[in-house]
Amino acid sequence: MKESRGHLTRSKIAEEALKLLDEVGLDGLSMRKLGAKLGVEAMSLYNHVKNKADLLDAVHEMLMGRLLGSLAATPEADWRLVARGMTSAFLETMKAHPQAIPLFASRSAIAPGSLVALDGAIGILMRAGFTPGQSLYAFQTLFALTIGHALFHYGPRGSDSYARAEEYAKYPHLAQIGMPASGADQDPDAEFAFGIQAVIDGLEFRLELEE
Repeated sequence: MKESRGHLTRSKIAEEALKLLDEVGLDGLSMRKLGAKLGVEAMSLYNHVKNKADLLDAVHEMLMGRLLGSLAATPEADWRLVARGMTSAFLETMKAHPQAIPLFASRSAIAPGSLVALDGAIGILMRAGFTPGQSLYAFQTLFALTIGHALFHYGPRGSDSYARAEEYAKYPHLAQIGMPASGADQDPDAEFAFGIQAVIDGLEFRLELEE
């Protein structure tokens, strides 16, 4: 029987699961491997997480809490600043943990910590003048754009998946873009800022129409 390395908690399990996820990805993550990293039998984990799905919810909850907790705790903040700060922080987290991107692309906020953070963000949008339904739509739109951007630019992909400058040069409009010879993206950060600002501008226009 392995000895536990310190007091085992759901939070500690989630932290170690994220580290393991960074190493082996979602498909490689298992309760057995996680137990080995924590120095306990896999069965000990079930005292804190029900199953692998609950484990993934715990990781989701931990990351959501980090991202949205401080922002949602400032209800007086301007919703546009919150939107930019929230999405930028989320993108940086996805860059740091690219193996976690599919987790957010496939799971909604379920665990209490995730829902608390989501509730705070929705509250900020509602106080800005959006209806409850519009607030959820706005949040989901910003969230989906961030996830999609992260998945496309920072998720696993081969070097041959990028368009090459010589290929762009064959088409009159694409040739004007000036794709780098390496085939890498021109400026993913500028692209992301453009997209987020476009969404914010659209949401702001929607609010003005309803005033």
